[in-house]
Amino acid sequence: MGKHRDISDRVARLRALMAARLGGRTGSPLTRYGRHLPRNLQRDLQRIADAEPMLAHPELRLTQDTPQMRQRVARISAHVKGIDLVDQRKGWILGVLGGLVFNVLLMIALLVGIYLWRTKS
Repeated sequence: MGKHRDISDRVARLRALMAARLGGRTGSPLTRYGRHLPRNLQRDLQRIADAEPMLAHPELRLTQDTPQMRQRVARISAHVKGIDLVDQRKGWILGVLGGLVFNVLLMIALLVGIYLWRTKS
């Protein structure tokens, strides 16, 4: 009985970790954060979310594969701990600014080219 309660606690800690690292409310479903994870971890997260209602029931809790659930929670936790949301936001902003600077330089080069072409005639 204790090991199954342990799984419920681990899932609750995973939910809190994902809310802290990925933003959002702690009451939102686990699958909401799936877009931040690789595909294999998305499947693991979906299986955890599907099993979560059964973990609350005393008899259905016994049907869950406890070692595999522990492994899933551990894999997802390890990945989420490595996510730095601030760094991702900086990267996105720098990407947008880089594209903007490139477009401005391209426009300036085009205008200089047109100017030189028009003044030769």
